[in-house]
Amino acid sequence: MPMKHIGDYAIVRELGSGASCKVLLGEQNDTGRKVAVKFFRKSKEGKESFWRERTALRRISHPNVISLNPADEKFNSSPEAKDRPVLVLPFASKGDLLDLITKNGPLDEPIARTIFKQITDGLGACHGAGVIHRDLKPENILLDESYTPIICDFGFSALRPPKSSDQVEHYRKSTMLTKAGSIGYMAPEMVEGKAAHGELCDLWSLGVCAFVMIAGFPPYAAPRTKDFWYRKLIEGDFQIFWRAHGRHAKFSDDFKQMLESLLCRDPSQRKSLSDVLKSKWLSGKHASKEEVAFAFTK
Repeated sequence: MPMKHIGDYAIVRELGSGASCKVLLGEQNDTGRKVAVKFFRKSKEGKESFWRERTALRRISHPNVISLNPADEKFNSSPEAKDRPVLVLPFASKGDLLDLITKNGPLDEPIARTIFKQITDGLGACHGAGVIHRDLKPENILLDESYTPIICDFGFSALRPPKSSDQVEHYRKSTMLTKAGSIGYMAPEMVEGKAAHGELCDLWSLGVCAFVMIAGFPPYAAPRTKDFWYRKLIEGDFQIFWRAHGRHAKFSDDFKQMLESLLCRDPSQRKSLSDVLKSKWLSGKHASKEEVAFAFTK
């Protein structure tokens, strides 16, 4: 029988599901306040995903990163959640970024710039807390009531241990050599499994997200050398890459320059987040909250 309530929250409907979890919409009986209740599967993978996400979110506090709802501890101690890992998260009423781009098309530069800046700020907070997301993509960027972007889904994240910890070597040799996330957004070093990856793998994913926001479609079909666009990226042949994509979308020179600094095959050549925030493209015109809301509702 489907669960009808947990604690003092009624279960309204399913919001989505994945390999390791199912997300349900919960509504508080007295106030009508809505939350997203994320139930993890009882499998080993589900429990590990729960531990990574909960640990990551306890480390990070930023307006552009999903936070644990204050009711989380109460939910986890309730009879309904017994032996079932669960997270209680804020409900993002406007859905995810990919859905909005799919419905409304690519974003105008001021809108994309505003959204991208906030995502970059949130990612910086993650890295500052020792959390590597490893699955950054438009589907994992939610938008709240005011269309503020919020990075979510830390089930694949890597948690950097303190330098003094005896777990550092295990982290470097095991965790950071493991493929994780969605193949279309994986950095080359993760796809190829040839070297330990770190925060810089998130920068590649950030670049792919930026491309999708401006173009309305991904920069390549799959990260394989048989893929024409991907091959041009890893060869550094940006002239042909942009010429081919320019038939279907418009890219400013400043945007191209910023993206080329992120989509480098050699991670050591990628710009840092602080460099990205100082890029000429990001110094351009930004949109107001009202303009962002209008862009997604027109």
